[in-house]
Amino acid sequence: MADWLNEAPKMGQYYSNSACTIAVCAASDSAEGFLHERPLEKFQVRDCPLESWTPSPELFPDRALTQVTLLKPWPAGHGREASSSPLHKRGWTLQERILSTRTLYWTKHALFWGCAEERAAEFHPDGVSARSFPGHITLSQFLSSNTDEGLGELWLSVVEGYTHMRLSFESDRLTALAGLASRLQDRFGDEYLFGIWKSQLLAGITWRSIPMPPEIAREGAMCVLPSWSWAGSKTGVSFPLARPPPEIELLAEVVGIEGEYNILNPVGKDAFECKLRIRGKVIPIEQPPGEWYQKLEWDLGGQRQMVEILQVSRDDSPKPHPNDDLACFPVWYVRQERKRTTNMRLLCLLMAGVSGHPCRYRRIGFADIVLDHPDWLEPVQTQVVELV
Repeated sequence: MADWLNEAPKMGQYYSNSACTIAVCAASDSAEGFLHERPLEKFQVRDCPLESWTPSPELFPDRALTQVTLLKPWPAGHGREASSSPLHKRGWTLQERILSTRTLYWTKHALFWGCAEERAAEFHPDGVSARSFPGHITLSQFLSSNTDEGLGELWLSVVEGYTHMRLSFESDRLTALAGLASRLQDRFGDEYLFGIWKSQLLAGITWRSIPMPPEIAREGAMCVLPSWSWAGSKTGVSFPLARPPPEIELLAEVVGIEGEYNILNPVGKDAFECKLRIRGKVIPIEQPPGEWYQKLEWDLGGQRQMVEILQVSRDDSPKPHPNDDLACFPVWYVRQERKRTTNMRLLCLLMAGVSGHPCRYRRIGFADIVLDHPDWLEPVQTQVVELV
């Protein structure tokens, strides 16, 4: 255990400083060998020119010159070998892949090469599509981006993929990203809150759970994290605001953070406490809405109005007690035209009150809802709540 506590925080440095990382995609685990004969090394793939032809002037008046058709062969399926290999379904390999300056992907049929400037294969040394590789995001993309793009869109996109990868120990969920987080903190100077960057906090806490398939379902103990952090969930997640539409606007504001945060690598501790103080509209509800489309009557500032529930995802946190106060907390909204009227679409957190602490809540889910009239939200009281 002492060796693990010492070495785990250094993993990012090892890969950042490697001259070249060899990614063995030809084996399912370390017990298998990988130095097998590669068919695409033995049988070289070459361009295939077809015989020349002259287009008909009547049919192709702009193509009167003789044409030569050149076929660029692509061995079927081999381009996906790296991205679909067992290696790249493991959570630890994500930061290893992004931080490595050069990577040689050794698959059963061919070698692939990836670095900051080029992606290639031995059968296409002049370059191949980024889609042939595990993930499309590189460290150079992070380092050349601005804060909103790098710590918003790029980071949240990486996290989305990461939460669907396997980890042998659930407690590694933040540790296996610590090296990448450290590099980005050096670049942007932002503070880190359990997998979310402070400058992107509202986008980062507006996530929805995605059930995991049985073969990836997460079991085992993990450290206790704030309910608003995606890293405290054993499900996959997606971020609706990873790529927000330009017309979207904020309805909430973070006014304070209390407790432990800016911890890149939480190894060696079982629980963390961090409260977000957020100002926004609090809509009381009688019970959490179901996961399917429905219409419910809610109290919006003393007026009963019909609310359209488009989508709900419930977190895998403990279910609320029957006596808990429940609330819907809109974080973002967009006005949209529909049937000659303007309505308001809201991305919201579902919250359960913490007994004995007025205005203190824990996150229990996500909801995407629609109000038929934007002015329906006006009477709803604005409060400062603590999200734990």
